Amino acid sequence: EERLRYTVLRSIYRRVGTDCAATTTATQIGAELSIGYEELFRTLSALVHHGFLFEVAEGPRVCITPRGIRYIEKAAGRRMTVRLTAPPAEARL
Repeated sequence: EERLRYTVLRSIYRRVGTDCAATTTATQIGAELSIGYEELFRTLSALVHHGFLFEVAEGPRVCITPRGIRYIEKAAGRRMTVRLTAPPAEARL
């Protein structure tokens, strides 16, 4: 699970870079990574819930958040996983 979350987050980062307004779809991510529907949506939901992504439309269309960018650029290189803890306060609003 941790490695899959990282793989999905990294894929989105590669697609949109540091543009938090740029979106990508679950269909695009799933096709690129060959991930099944249920597994992908469970992973996206966890990343959204914990503040790494933001869901902007049905489908879903998601964009990366500043937290997601920081994680890929600074923290993830060590582990290549996303270990989830309690969501940050701003993600719970």
